[in-house]
Amino acid sequence: MSVGNINQGLNGLNSPLSYMGVNASQPSQFRTQSFDPGINDSKNFQLGAWWLNTTTLGLWYLASLNGHIATWLQVTLGGTITLTGNSGGPVTSLAGNINVVGDGVTATIVGNPATHTLTVSVIGGVAADSFVTNAGTATPLVGVLNIVGGTGISTSGAGNTVTITNTALPPATSIAMQTFTTSGTYTPTAGMQYCIIEVVGGGGGGGSALAGSGVSAGTGGASGGYSRGVYTAAAIGASKAVTIGAGGAGATVIQTEGASGGTTSVGSLLQATGGNAGFSGALTTTVQYSIGGNRPGTGSGGSVNSTGSCGQNSFSFINDAGTWFILYPGDGGASVFGGAGGSAGGASSLPGTEAGAGVNGSNYGGGGGGGQQVYSTGGIGGNGSAGVVIITEYI
Repeated sequence: MSVGNINQGLNGLNSPLSYMGVNASQPSQFRTQSFDPGINDSKNFQLGAWWLNTTTLGLWYLASLNGHIATWLQVTLGGTITLTGNSGGPVTSLAGNINVVGDGVTATIVGNPATHTLTVSVIGGVAADSFVTNAGTATPLVGVLNIVGGTGISTSGAGNTVTITNTALPPATSIAMQTFTTSGTYTPTAGMQYCIIEVVGGGGGGGSALAGSGVSAGTGGASGGYSRGVYTAAAIGASKAVTIGAGGAGATVIQTEGASGGTTSVGSLLQATGGNAGFSGALTTTVQYSIGGNRPGTGSGGSVNSTGSCGQNSFSFINDAGTWFILYPGDGGASVFGGAGGSAGGASSLPGTEAGAGVNGSNYGGGGGGGQQVYSTGGIGGNGSAGVVIITEYI
């Protein structure tokens, strides 16, 4: 459409005679509305029409019509259009233009006049940042980097802060020990961080040598079991009950076997059962072989659990003429602390020995030795040794 078709006959722009009726066309259209015009505001408008937004006082000019598509240009005087950022105040236009630029380091902005658009891009993208660790490099995925803990480390997040906490126990600065040989209550030493608890069950009593005409030798009692574990102060709490397994009594000359050892425990954390008793040796005038306490105690509940030792077997012999004999009563089973519990319990007998009691268990949880006799009133079995609880505290 030519300029001559623009309705400006009475606007005085083409001729000073316009207001005198020469070329007296209609004056330019002037519309007032409370909003800005858009591309669809073309009907009943001619090029050169004006539009005033009575709300913002923005003035618009119809610059082109392409079919039903209108192009309205806002007319600005003295930089009435401004842009305001996060800081620095409003920015006014210069010659109708405001430059929007990136810093060239973290962001860049590209303009497209044909589409009237500005495209903002992050230089390198979020995924370009990486985090180097002692073992590998982590790269954010869709702007997210996971920070997780491991053994002894926990993490937490709030707002824009990540907190890393060391949950491992600090190094111990001193060591204390509590030993229980009788039942009671374990109360941790102040400041205890963790402790090692060891328990040993009671040893079984030794078997006796039965009285009568002939020879006899009892067998050894079995030792108690063993258990050891590591426990934090939280696992112990304020206190824990301690039970010490008693050593089993040796058999009398009229019993067939002694008494088994008792169970040692610390609360419900760990325990060690006692060893079984030894058996009394049968009376013989020829040869006799008897099996010792074959069921030692067993530990459970700890990180290390072990079974005790069996009591030793016994052997009795007398020759046909009854002029000499040999007796080997059984030793008690050795405890975890080493040594043969109830060792030398009668040991071997030389001719002429009439009677001998088994030796008591000498170590924590050791079994009692077997008794012996030669044509006498008999020999009792040795007593088993009581259990023990040993607690090593790290403070």
